[in-house]
Amino acid sequence: MSSTRCILLVFMILILSAFILSYFKDVIHVDIDRSPSSHKRSASAPFPDDQFDRIFWFIQITDIHISKFYDKERTNQLRKFCNNYLDTLKPDLVLVTGDLTDAKHANTQGSEQFLEEWVTYWNILQESNALKKTLWLDVRGNHDSFNIPYIDHKDNYYNQYSNQGRKHKTSYHYIHKKPYGQYSFIAADACPDPGPKRPFNFFGVLSEPRLKVLQGFRQRASSSNTTIWMGHYPSSLIVTPEPGFRDLISSGSAYLCGHLHTLGGVMPQMFTMHKEGNLELELGDWRDNRIYRVMAIDHDLLSFIDVTFGQWPIILVTNPKNAAFVVPHHEPTGRMLRSSFIRTLVWSDSEIEKVDISINGQHHGQARHVKGPLYVLEWNPSMFSEGLHALSVTALDVNGKKQTVDQQFSLDNTDVGFRLLPRVLLMSDVSFVVKYVFVAVWLLAVVPLILFRVLGKISGNIRRYSVAYFAMIVFRLAILMEFMERKRVPMQYSGSLVRFVKTVLNRTHLIANTNCLFYPLVLHAVYLAVGPWFIGYVLDDYIGVCFVYGIYVKGQILPMYITYVVGIVQLLTFNIPLTHYLGYCLDYRLTRVEKDHVVGKNLFTTCLLSFHYHWAFYLIIGFETFLAVHGFYLAYGTIAFLIGPVRTWSVFFALYLRWKVMRVTKDLHGQSVTNGTAESCR
Repeated sequence: MSSTRCILLVFMILILSAFILSYFKDVIHVDIDRSPSSHKRSASAPFPDDQFDRIFWFIQITDIHISKFYDKERTNQLRKFCNNYLDTLKPDLVLVTGDLTDAKHANTQGSEQFLEEWVTYWNILQESNALKKTLWLDVRGNHDSFNIPYIDHKDNYYNQYSNQGRKHKTSYHYIHKKPYGQYSFIAADACPDPGPKRPFNFFGVLSEPRLKVLQGFRQRASSSNTTIWMGHYPSSLIVTPEPGFRDLISSGSAYLCGHLHTLGGVMPQMFTMHKEGNLELELGDWRDNRIYRVMAIDHDLLSFIDVTFGQWPIILVTNPKNAAFVVPHHEPTGRMLRSSFIRTLVWSDSEIEKVDISINGQHHGQARHVKGPLYVLEWNPSMFSEGLHALSVTALDVNGKKQTVDQQFSLDNTDVGFRLLPRVLLMSDVSFVVKYVFVAVWLLAVVPLILFRVLGKISGNIRRYSVAYFAMIVFRLAILMEFMERKRVPMQYSGSLVRFVKTVLNRTHLIANTNCLFYPLVLHAVYLAVGPWFIGYVLDDYIGVCFVYGIYVKGQILPMYITYVVGIVQLLTFNIPLTHYLGYCLDYRLTRVEKDHVVGKNLFTTCLLSFHYHWAFYLIIGFETFLAVHGFYLAYGTIAFLIGPVRTWSVFFALYLRWKVMRVTKDLHGQSVTNGTAESCR
């Protein structure tokens, strides 16, 4: 019977693993018609030529994080950007996609809206005449909504000290009119309302009324040549009712966002193509990396390049555009095949001396200047009508500054593809993923204890009938097969791993059959999943209650899915390590007791156990204390710290269980002392 249950458990694990792989495979799979004829305007005139016509450009900047406490240089360089760079680049528009200010205390944990930061932002726009040089389209980010009880609250300084906030409290639609057509820019404000303090203000939320407003914007934009969506949060981090946010942005060529910065440098560029055939382009931050994006729409073909502050010259090839970002469902991509000139925009803070262009490693010629930043070079696109080709543009200015841009192009819309991890991050439903991972980790923490508890009552022969024995066999076979195939690691190491797994599972078996440890550990994990984590001021004037599924404040539940991430961290850094630490203590104590035949003969030695395992315990409660202070006290105040069962109280819970495990006894003949268990707590 127990063997059957073990086989069933392994089978369930395999099914869950297959589900995960299938989910992500389905998420990132894109199968769209990329043929040039798939768009109704694909090969319609006009075609890119050598005229300074049907082209305009704009800039995106995100995550500025003007702070009164940190890095004054980011503010100074933003001022220089508005003073000098706008004069050089002369964009039609500047799109600022959120987190205009930092809104964090000096300790970086507490959060509120600081008037000084907003005044600094507004003064930069005024003193640099940025609002006269270009159209400034800004939208809120999560930092701009920290500690905002409602949109019209006096501390919502976005309404007073941003350019668009004075006219639009949340989302808005701007139509950019040109002699050759109109272009829609839709700003989607997905900041939660109310906006709690950090850290539980990370996901975007679009309510049904806000979604309907955006659907109205989408309908109005249907007659535009091109639609560009913009917002702070990536679509994977926005929670909306059906049909969802991605259905909305599928009407545009691209969705521009920020929020994730560069993930600490792990993903400096995050781009993807959605199943609906539109781009999502996350931009690195201004705060730490001083990155901004230059974009152009040339004959209704969208191109862009991400640039670092201080980098000159800037080169943006608009025809033929980068093959990775061809959007056949929204762009007349066939125009590239009918074009007569390579077109590129080049800017520098000094005069451009020359622009050289090469194709497939062969020098194709020197581009001539037309007007403004436009440089062109005649070509015969029919020579490159099939497959991928390499285009290289090198610009040199009179001061010797030189830049080269290399990109692939395709005139038959051959797919290039994007990096795997950014695709997974931008295309998945992160709210679903974090919930699924939380459930999986929670089961990992609880199910082994319950399973060993059940199996312990079925049979006392742990080597033959327990999950430990079965798992040992499975691990041994898997490891041997892997090592035999790769022949990289000596075979003897497989035995060590198997012994380690067996030891861990045996200790789990001991915990599961010790009442004073089993019940508290399981109940603590259950409380993590269903009970309130803390009660505190999630807004300055409002007390809220935090659960794993969201925050209850002002009579409503805010689905703050970052709580699932916090729950995963709690399980991985507290519940699971504490269980295995107690298992080690229990195993060691019972072994010493059985060896010495005297219960508590050497209590001091028994309490010391081993140096490194005690440090593990101190690390567990130390990190938990750190999280309680930084995550609850500094963020939400004293009440949240004191009424914080999941973090603050967990420290005392761990100390209590360690005290209990030191009092576990076993009768000298191995018989049960009380209640049918081999161990009891005195």
